[in-house]
Amino acid sequence: MSAHLPLTTYKAAQQAMEIARNYEAFELCYPMWHCNKFQAEYLSMSAVRFSSEWSEPAKRVSAFLKGFGQWHAIATGAESKAGIGLTNEQVRLRDNALSSCSDHAITYPEPTELLRSLFTAQLSRMRGMFRRSRSLSLGHYTFDEFMHFYAALCTVCAVHEDLHFRFWQKHETYPTDSCVLVKTREEWTKQLANIAGINAPKCAEMIDDLTLNDIYRDLHVHPFILVNSNGLAVAPQFPLASNAEENILHILSLRRKGVFNN
Repeated sequence: MSAHLPLTTYKAAQQAMEIARNYEAFELCYPMWHCNKFQAEYLSMSAVRFSSEWSEPAKRVSAFLKGFGQWHAIATGAESKAGIGLTNEQVRLRDNALSSCSDHAITYPEPTELLRSLFTAQLSRMRGMFRRSRSLSLGHYTFDEFMHFYAALCTVCAVHEDLHFRFWQKHETYPTDSCVLVKTREEWTKQLANIAGINAPKCAEMIDDLTLNDIYRDLHVHPFILVNSNGLAVAPQFPLASNAEENILHILSLRRKGVFNN
């Protein structure tokens, strides 16, 4: 296998995602123009400007739905492209965890110090992505508490993904048998509550809300999968690529209709 293949694959996937993002905006604009809700201005052979006579607040909402504004700034920012920069101490902690990995199913002691040190950076990214008030109640917990919880989950997933990628680079064998995180419900609750600094009962409630059931089958929305009577599996790619704020609102609007209908 060529050493350049992962980078080539990454660039191809990045280009495909950019095309899909632009097409998603077109899916909104073209039907609105067809229904005489949008005006279309021909600018060049490769550019058409869609506009409306909506109020300023309505235009802001429309821009957000098309991917502009805060999300666009994050997606094109240097931090997003280069990843979270690590300090020398964080690199040392990561390498310590990596040195204990072996075989096709790597295992490593929980890198508690590394997870705690990276949590701050993940929380900062979450704060940049969430638009709604942190004090907003979601029924049994607030948006701020959920933000801390999801930042902790992304921290665990990011470290796991990074260790697997580096193991692959070093040994030219991807440890497929351990690429999915599997822990008991109690282990997930204890670990995420400890990293996020929230109490265990609320953490357990959030895990339950994000656990896949028989009705909803999207791993971006429900990243936890019940694998036995008490085990929960998480494929790290899904939480890291999801829109956590919108997903939790979608979940709870169905699970707690009494709260969201008030």
